[in-house]
Amino acid sequence: MSPLIAKLVDGSPWIQSGRTNIQYTQTKITGMAIVISSQTQSNWTYVEEEPDLILYRSDRRFNVDGQLQYGFLCMAITYEDSNHVYYHLWSGKRSEYSTERIHFSVKAESTFSECCCPKYDIPSLYEYKVLSKPGASTEISNNVQLPLGNLPNCLTEEEDNSMIFSIIFGIPSFVAVLGCVVVIRNLVPQLDNHSSRSSNGRKTQTGSMRSDFGEIQV
Repeated sequence: MSPLIAKLVDGSPWIQSGRTNIQYTQTKITGMAIVISSQTQSNWTYVEEEPDLILYRSDRRFNVDGQLQYGFLCMAITYEDSNHVYYHLWSGKRSEYSTERIHFSVKAESTFSECCCPKYDIPSLYEYKVLSKPGASTEISNNVQLPLGNLPNCLTEEEDNSMIFSIIFGIPSFVAVLGCVVVIRNLVPQLDNHSSRSSNGRKTQTGSMRSDFGEIQV
């Protein structure tokens, strides 16, 4: 049993806003009530763990996107002290099914890289949740931060290759654009000087014509 799981087990029961009796064992969470598709899911089964990151699966399936799917809780630990565990649910949000960040999958054995990748919907710092021991202070710590652990690489192979392609071919393009900007900036003063010389020349020519016809004007 890891130190994090041991702390969650030894500290049970925990209190969280709206939930007063959350129990952790080595393999389960009970009392973590979350509404999914108008049904309350309270029991969750341990799937896997990495440092400061734990994945749990709902004990039943829900009708999501027209098929039965499991819900997954990806607990990303952000801060711990003797009486509290702060964490984020590190998944994308499906607001049409739940107000919490739950990942859905038809696979019972989904992985971190599948469930803990909110690529286009990153949780904000202020979405943290707090597990507190009964009687502990509810004062929020100033040490709350984004997850402590190493989050999974959320890019697919195609996206990874696309990013590498963009970097490789994006740099020369940027250099080319920058070169054009430098050339234009160098040309502008030259054009201004040429325009100024042409203007002075016209003024000189005009002055001599007036001088040639000065007697006529008199």
